[in-house]
Amino acid sequence: MDPAPPVVARPGCLTCAIAARHEHHHRRTHDHSAAADGRGEIRNHPDDEPKLTLPGEPP
Repeated sequence: MDPAPPVVARPGCLTCAIAARHEHHHRRTHDHSAAADGRGEIRNHPDDEPKLTLPGEPP
């Protein structure tokens, strides 16, 4: 069972795109805690600075 629906990145937003890629990767590997970090980043965006420090490329 999936704990939450996947996120939808805002078109054209690099921060959202990176967070969505991380979220998608972690959903596939069943790391739901890490996936929640990506969802939280998108949900809390846009802000001046991202809330989390996500690497530029997903694992």
